[in-house]
Amino acid sequence: MPPWLPASGYGEFADARLLSAEQLGMLQQWIAEGGAEGDPAESPAPPGWPEGGWQLGEPDLVVKMPQPYTLAAEGKDVYRNLVIPIPITTRHYVKAMEFQPGNPKVIHHASINFDQTGESRRLARKQNPPGFDGMQLPETATMAAGQMLGWEPGKRPQTEGEGLSWPLEKNTDLVLQLHLHPSGRLEQVQSAVGFYFTEQPPTHTPFLLRLPQWRIDIPAGARDYAVENSYLLPVDVEVLRVSPHAHYLAKEMQGYAILPDGSKRWLLLIKQWDFNWQGDYRYSKPVFLPKGTKMVMRFTYDNSAGNLHNPNQPPRRVRYGAQTTDEMAQLAFQVLPRNAEDRATLAADHFKKLTIDA
Repeated sequence: MPPWLPASGYGEFADARLLSAEQLGMLQQWIAEGGAEGDPAESPAPPGWPEGGWQLGEPDLVVKMPQPYTLAAEGKDVYRNLVIPIPITTRHYVKAMEFQPGNPKVIHHASINFDQTGESRRLARKQNPPGFDGMQLPETATMAAGQMLGWEPGKRPQTEGEGLSWPLEKNTDLVLQLHLHPSGRLEQVQSAVGFYFTEQPPTHTPFLLRLPQWRIDIPAGARDYAVENSYLLPVDVEVLRVSPHAHYLAKEMQGYAILPDGSKRWLLLIKQWDFNWQGDYRYSKPVFLPKGTKMVMRFTYDNSAGNLHNPNQPPRRVRYGAQTTDEMAQLAFQVLPRNAEDRATLAADHFKKLTIDA
């Protein structure tokens, strides 16, 4: 069973990979009785792999890198941007999307964006093979509004909620940004994106609210180095999903809300972060937070020799950065304001917040 990082009782999530009290009791009783084998004739059939490896079933459309990208054996991490035309002639509404990394052991994460102007394509054509390096994308390359379209190790694809499909227009390029880290030998990477369509246009447009912290400077040997950030909501929202991100030194992740009456509501608690099992988590029911609520993120890091995930032995000073051996801190929330006017207010205020933090 893949590990489930969120702690129970600190946010209720859909599709939680946890055993119920009844299931745990059954296992404990079976162990206490000696772990005897049951009737082999009643054994369930072995699970089968999905067709083509797609977890959500065969997509309506697959967009794949036309040729593999060769990653050098040594050196710094690479941010490679691939631009692929999407072969559709009319608008489609997307209810789900799935990323197949092709070579997951060297992909730190993937960011999925779209460009309708051709600007990203022009940049990519300047190189042979086509593509361009770097974290910076042209302003014309954007993610679908309010969506968490990306991939990290361990992330599972999910179908968007009712009314939350998003439009995919004709004459659009897929801009796939791959963060790659060398493995010590030449590696081939050929990723693909699967799209699942619906006839239902969106009735709501969510907003992606990010709480990052860029001021990270962890001394060598520090066991409980903490960073924190907060944001005061200017409008009412419903919180739909949460997505934490950090690298190898992160230990504990807290996300919570201080309501206008001073009470505290947990949104996420991960007591033992695992870089290899990332993902975003959808709440079982949207979490309503009124205007004036303070949303808080607090991450703790362990840069000691006792941290088995520490890539540096002996430990060294680690700061914020783009390399896998650097560190990051971000807690992102997919939220749904009440209406378009509130969404515009939130977008402007949130942009101001990010500008001040930077």
